[in-house]
Amino acid sequence: MRYDAVNAMLLNEFLKEHRKVEELKKDFQATVAQQQKEIQALTARLEEQAAQIQKVSAELEVNKLPRKSFSTISKTEDYRADNPRRRQGAGATDSEEEVSDSSSAYKNLWASSAKRSNG
Repeated sequence: MRYDAVNAMLLNEFLKEHRKVEELKKDFQATVAQQQKEIQALTARLEEQAAQIQKVSAELEVNKLPRKSFSTISKTEDYRADNPRRRQGAGATDSEEEVSDSSSAYKNLWASSAKRSNG
């Protein structure tokens, strides 16, 4: 064999391998780009779920006290708004005002959750 023939053969083999490497490089870059898009989508979903969790946690926290206070109010006649003693100017105590505020908050919460479930 002559040197020219060996050189041509080596060059052809090198070019074949170089094409394979370039093809693998393109595939790798496409895979990385796709994975980056997926990571961004997952991050967006995670942030959305975190916001929903915070919202539900806040609603649960708000619901804890008013629900107990409202059940106490409905069973106790002294705290009712139509009680004649309250209308006669007897004056509400601090605890009666707190229960009344809790009752209003609970009613507002139920109204807003009813609107959301209907809407």
